[in-house]
Amino acid sequence: MLLERERALAAGCSGHIDKPIDTRTFIAWLRGYLGPAQPST
Repeated sequence: MLLERERALAAGCSGHIDKPIDTRTFIAWLRGYLGPAQPST
């Protein structure tokens, strides 16, 4: 799996999540990229 991660990062990707995707890890990863939720108006 390390090779896949290295290839993705070398191709310009910002990150890589191995399969099978752990939903808790995925949500945490998304929050890191999206930032905190904004209140709706």
